[in-house]
Amino acid sequence: VGLYDVLRDVSCGYRPASDITFTLNNVGDIQHKMLNFMENHDEQRLASDYFLKSGDKGIAAMVLTSCLNVNPVMIYFGQELGERGMDEEGYSGKNGRTTIFDYWSVDTVRRWNNGGKWNDELLTVEEKRLQQFYSKLIKSCHNERALSQGLFYDLMPANYDNPDFDSTKQFAFLRSDKKELIVVV
Repeated sequence: VGLYDVLRDVSCGYRPASDITFTLNNVGDIQHKMLNFMENHDEQRLASDYFLKSGDKGIAAMVLTSCLNVNPVMIYFGQELGERGMDEEGYSGKNGRTTIFDYWSVDTVRRWNNGGKWNDELLTVEEKRLQQFYSKLIKSCHNERALSQGLFYDLMPANYDNPDFDSTKQFAFLRSDKKELIVVV
């Protein structure tokens, strides 16, 4: 889970963004086969008190996770709503994770379900906004040829000595196919 680990540390301010380059280089030519994620049943939720405390603060890491390559990306159950994982459920306790071992449901998804209507009537403004971001991100990754089929070009080495670019907090790359070029910073 190298990419997850470095993105978590960068998001929390423990490591410079430039470390992402080294992590990607370590994975090498199998990167396109890796499943990228920022949440799963083993990891603390982005919005939990133990990680970023807000789903919005995970947006940059999720863009990077989703747009780096043509590999699959996972959005975990409720992540798109900013699920905090701060319930004290079953055997898991209050740890910023969502249990998979107990009979449990998460509040954000229950409200999204809304008695089987699956609408946003019971969601907060923040949850709706985050859900819209994830919807747009998924659609972009699917519909933009440079993202769905293109190659990845790391722009970090070209910017290490750039005084107008903070490589400790910013990460830049290109995605391109023969017809499209997308710059992500």
